[in-house]
Amino acid sequence: MKLTETAYGKINLYLDLTGIRADGYHEICTVMQSVSLCDTMMLEVIPHEEFSVSLICNGADLGCGDDNLIVRAAKRMAARYPNVSGIHRFELEKHIPIAAGMAGGSADAAAVLRLMNRAHELSLSTKELQKIGATIGADVPFCICGGTALCEGIGEKITQFPSPDDFYLAVAIGASSVSTPAAFRALDEKFHGDYSTHTGITMIGDRFKNGESCAKQLYNLFEEVILPADPHAGRIRALLTENHALGALMSGSGPSVFGIFASRDKAQEAVDRLKDLGYRAYLCYTIKKYA
Repeated sequence: MKLTETAYGKINLYLDLTGIRADGYHEICTVMQSVSLCDTMMLEVIPHEEFSVSLICNGADLGCGDDNLIVRAAKRMAARYPNVSGIHRFELEKHIPIAAGMAGGSADAAAVLRLMNRAHELSLSTKELQKIGATIGADVPFCICGGTALCEGIGEKITQFPSPDDFYLAVAIGASSVSTPAAFRALDEKFHGDYSTHTGITMIGDRFKNGESCAKQLYNLFEEVILPADPHAGRIRALLTENHALGALMSGSGPSVFGIFASRDKAQEAVDRLKDLGYRAYLCYTIKKYA
């Protein structure tokens, strides 16, 4: 029998840095939002005394080594729970762009944790899965449950928000990828490692109740170092605004840029325009908490 989980991508409606910890990790303050652009993860477990994991993917160039978050998540579960054994065959139908600031790898790893929890009847709670996810990647805890959430610390401190009314987005990508560590280094150089003036978002209230209110709160500190270095991201942002986006912002450290629209038709028009100009562009909508 095969089990299936949907791995939803995310955007950052708000992203700031508030400090650097003693271990060198950056403290963040971000509002993440799940979107309908998603991967599908399937798992088949064949009984066997030993544990093993394999992965096949629909055309994406993904290795199956320990650096793959999917493999890392599966092995982490096997290491923690002695009753997790057998041949684990994962099949990934990939749609979330790779290395685009939409947490595709983290969403896939979260789907693996949920699948193995089901397959081996571990009965782990969402919080228990999130604790495991935090050892795999900063975005994994959010991707366990998705929806809308304020994420702080290094991503492990999660405050779930009521999801806003559904709204449509156009998401587009210009450059092939952006190095997140390089983006952090660029910010450290710009701010000399001092984020003491960055206190993060406060008094949430109704700031994220619908597309229009979300559009008014959009902020991403990474734009200060990425947009000057990546002409495509800046151009996409401008094109989204020109095509009637209520607001536009880069997600994560890029290179994906999204625009919030008042209707599906307006979002589709923007997607079509961006595709005509040679950009990869996607129509999607917001997703509520699903775990």
